[in-house]
Amino acid sequence: MIGRDQERDWLARTLSAPGAVCQLVGPPGIGKSTIARAVAGGRPAVWIALEPVPPGSVLSVLAKNLDTPATPGSVAAGLGSVEVAVFDGAEAHEEELQELVDGWKQKGVRTRVVVTTQRRMAIGPVLEVGPLPHDEAVALFLERAREVSANRFAADPEAVGALVKRVDGWPLAVELAASRVRLFSPAELLEEDPLSVLADRNRRGRHASLEAALESSWALLAAEDRLALSRIALVCGWFGKQGFQDVTGSGLGALERLMDASLVRWVAVPKGRRYALLGAVRAFALDRLPADDEARERYARVVLARSDEARRATRGPDAGRAYEELRELQTDLEHLLDGPPLVAARAALALATVAVAHGPVPAALKWVRRVPLDPSLPGDIALELAHFEAELLIHLRRHDEALQRLEGLADTVHTVLLRAWAVRDSDLAASTALYERARVLADADGDRFDRAVTRLSLGVVLRRSERHAEAAASYREGLQLARASRAGRIEAVFLANLALMDSDLHGYDLELRKQIQRAAALIRETGIQRVESQILALLAQCDVDLAHPDVERSLADVVRLSKHVGDAWTLQTMVLLQAVMQLERGETAGLDGLLDEVGVPLGPRNDALLNIVHAMARFQAGDLDSTIERLRAARSRFAEAMLPNEVLMVDIELAAATGAPPPEVDPTRWPADAPMRVAHEIARESAAGAVIPQALVDATARSVDARFVLALARGAVRVEVGADGTWFRTAEGERVDLGRKRVLRRVLEAFASRPGEWITLEELLAEGWPGEKPTGDSGRARVHVAVSELRKLGLRDALVTSPEHVASYCLRAVVRE
Repeated sequence: MIGRDQERDWLARTLSAPGAVCQLVGPPGIGKSTIARAVAGGRPAVWIALEPVPPGSVLSVLAKNLDTPATPGSVAAGLGSVEVAVFDGAEAHEEELQELVDGWKQKGVRTRVVVTTQRRMAIGPVLEVGPLPHDEAVALFLERAREVSANRFAADPEAVGALVKRVDGWPLAVELAASRVRLFSPAELLEEDPLSVLADRNRRGRHASLEAALESSWALLAAEDRLALSRIALVCGWFGKQGFQDVTGSGLGALERLMDASLVRWVAVPKGRRYALLGAVRAFALDRLPADDEARERYARVVLARSDEARRATRGPDAGRAYEELRELQTDLEHLLDGPPLVAARAALALATVAVAHGPVPAALKWVRRVPLDPSLPGDIALELAHFEAELLIHLRRHDEALQRLEGLADTVHTVLLRAWAVRDSDLAASTALYERARVLADADGDRFDRAVTRLSLGVVLRRSERHAEAAASYREGLQLARASRAGRIEAVFLANLALMDSDLHGYDLELRKQIQRAAALIRETGIQRVESQILALLAQCDVDLAHPDVERSLADVVRLSKHVGDAWTLQTMVLLQAVMQLERGETAGLDGLLDEVGVPLGPRNDALLNIVHAMARFQAGDLDSTIERLRAARSRFAEAMLPNEVLMVDIELAAATGAPPPEVDPTRWPADAPMRVAHEIARESAAGAVIPQALVDATARSVDARFVLALARGAVRVEVGADGTWFRTAEGERVDLGRKRVLRRVLEAFASRPGEWITLEELLAEGWPGEKPTGDSGRARVHVAVSELRKLGLRDALVTSPEHVASYCLRAVVRE
């Protein structure tokens, strides 16, 4: 017996006392008889198969099996030699069996009684027997299939798993499917109708086919309950009490009777207990629903009411639960796509909402385009469909198609936002003007969510235009609106963009990493995996710049998630970042295979990054001409994307590669997020005696990270540190005593013993925690925390992270005895 250990143990415990009575309840073929037979086996027992027995004949059949007269007294006496009596298939004999059991109890009969039935009875404890777990159902299929065709059966694990899932792990269905492997492979069985193909000519009675088994259950129902079952079979997933009443038009009494008949079962969902049908039961009952039954309209109203409510909730604090609700309704919504235009349109919008959050964008576009444009559609629905399609086209970088879709639409907040988004990469000034127009519209006639979104979008373009103060103000104002509307999704995106602002102005640090982590946690609660992948990408970028010990895992997590949701842009960015890290370590093996994952570059930025990676590879190979060619291609694409910081970075690299003088830089136009490696290059040239334009040096110094390297070149470090690590004096003259902070003292003493030298993370770990041997992430995390604490206490400009050596630090300070 496969997968029934818990049921067998329950039955054994329940029958431990003499005279105990219990019942196994479930649909036909669920395994009730098998469990009862396993417990009764090895004991003096009598087995009464009641399926063919006419009503009122239980006593006579039992007497015949006991070889005793068919009187209550004689049968009770005859049971004295029997330890277990099993009445199998007793659903049609409830009253007679109840009367017999009550009589045996009065006479003190010690025989244990087990009843298997499709319908719950009032004769003892009940064990509801359900489908087999997936793995056990697969094992049952394989065992039975090999019995049928040991020489010819070849298992296809994927097809077997899908087949078992399709029949809900129902043992009878699994065994009937296994009996057909001489004629059908598991993959072929998946393509067949289970009700017609699942049959075994070697069986008799209701277990000979799946349809015969369900016919026996159907026959037990009253006419009104049959109609209720066929109506609720319209629902593909679970349903609640109110949903049952709304779809069937029946009361809760019908639901209870269907549960008693083992045709409706309860399931656990996030909202609590709900109800569902086994797939075969649903298919069987749905075939018996009259074609003109009004329940189809009621069903559509119920599903669409739930989906509309869930779509509205995706903008609020319960977004995560709302997306789960939409996913649970997905199959029901797909069935509604063939309905009237309005029904199909509302279903398509809900399906697209799920797809854009959890799956590839093309899948969402497919749902939107399933609905033909129909003049009968209400204006708000038609407008929403147009907006959704345009948004998806922009995600796919098909901006011209998106603008065509938006032509002629009313000048609403969302229309203007989408137009601004569509032209953002090609005309930043026009995009900014459109976003400002959208903000005005939202303030005049919009809710907090719309007002927050307009400020987020405007902040993005203001930041790209290097209007950092205005961008920060727009972000802060929008963040307050997002929090007031309790919209976790938009709040998380604001936090991520504010983190980007901080990285622009100050570079990445551990505090900023925590801020991004908070944004990732917020967005994870909303269930929008597409946005989560983008925020986790920002976290991975932070980890790269910090040489964080989790960087490899961070990159792998984002790659895995972006593949799952079809976020090609994020996937490409992360793969390129992995390639850059590989090249910086001097590893060229497997680089081509890694870059194959990038595929067709999506947009000018990633195309430029791809050229940068190839330029690095060509430079390491000594091919200077190809390096310069790739750098020029990257510059062109960065300029097309209007990314002046990256353009200037490539210009400096080109100057170094070609021997040309450094580019002339206007300090007022120098981007605030000057790359640290550019600052390092300036410092190196300065130390070598090269003349560096002072405007470039001063502008670069606005970046906190860049100041670390520039301070060395300009001799600007004025921090003093005690040789024993017990104290230090900041550049402002403030003395800081480390007191009882023994770990920090030991780490600072290690720095002070080798001022001006790069000290690796492993060396600091050995000095800070002598005698201990923490490994992996644990050890690296200790050092990162210690260095971060020292920086917070006043050594921010003196403790430098190496721009070249991963996980190495240097102390730029004067050491005093």
